[in-house]
Amino acid sequence: MGIEQYMSIMALHLKALSNMCRICTERALTNRQMNKRKKAKQVNNYSNEINILYGINVTYDSDSVHPKIMCDQCYQMLMNSRKKGGDGHITGKYSLQKGRIQFLNQIWLPHNDDNCKVCQTYMDQSKPGGKCQ
Repeated sequence: MGIEQYMSIMALHLKALSNMCRICTERALTNRQMNKRKKAKQVNNYSNEINILYGINVTYDSDSVHPKIMCDQCYQMLMNSRKKGGDGHITGKYSLQKGRIQFLNQIWLPHNDDNCKVCQTYMDQSKPGGKCQ
């Protein structure tokens, strides 16, 4: 693989990370939200609360491995936990919210040319009829 091809693949990987939720791996912003120029919530602004509620330490996240933002659903769950006392009412690995199960403690790995979950998720969500349009 040439350097240009590698840079192209890494650009796709970083683009995928730029709109992926750090908590649930869904798109952080829908196309409609992006068209309205809505800004996603930065996880580093809520690192302590994310650690308490979700058990995810975002303090040492790497820019090339971990997404930096979270989706509205995860943000709303975070805000609701504040209203309920902030003691982290989500327990266990999974949380049921609005009829969908979210995988919370996603293991983030560096890009792998053969089997990159970040790139594959991005491609699946980009297809017509994909999970997030």
